Amino acid sequence: MVYTYGQEVVEQRIESKAKNIIIEFDLIDHIQLFNAVDESTITVRAEGSVQSPSFQLEETDGHVLIRDNELLVSEESLGDDKVCMIEPNYTSYQIYVPKNRTLYISFMEGNFYSDKYEGDLNLKVEDGIIKLKDMNFPVKLSLNAGSVFLHEIRNTKIDAETNLGILVNDISEEDSAMPNKKLLQTIGNPNNSIVIRTILANIYLYGSKD
Repeated sequence: MVYTYGQEVVEQRIESKAKNIIIEFDLIDHIQLFNAVDESTITVRAEGSVQSPSFQLEETDGHVLIRDNELLVSEESLGDDKVCMIEPNYTSYQIYVPKNRTLYISFMEGNFYSDKYEGDLNLKVEDGIIKLKDMNFPVKLSLNAGSVFLHEIRNTKIDAETNLGILVNDISEEDSAMPNKKLLQTIGNPNNSIVIRTILANIYLYGSKD
């Protein structure tokens, strides 16, 4: 069912027990990821400041698929009109997923935020800012350009590396006064893992103070 408020917010939800959830977007403003309050409802709430968002939410071939339907507009297609246009406003998403699901998320450009999400997270982003906090399930992250921030890291095996960015952390046993490129570190009694690979993006890792 779809709920529309004015012409700017669209909300969809489905009931599903599928283990894997695939989320594919192109250009977005941001995604906020939350755990749902029940064990079967997946909810997507999309907000656009210019037009009503368009996306699909369905279960297919044993997994749930969330994908945008919005068309990308190239500068070539705009022609002379592009000089009259203001900076585009992309859609932002709030996504609620039951605990213990495995997510595969990819998008070209935008930001991603999550706090205490309980489930496996696989994230592939071309350009954006990623902020994660208190993640106690496996995280695998690939980012080209932008920045990655992980806070409240505990009981985790970390494998993080950047090619051309910097890596800053407060958890390394070695002298971290100077930024480096790679960190292999085990914190506490690891029951999950964090794997990060970036090309140009910077990585910032901060352990829990508890």
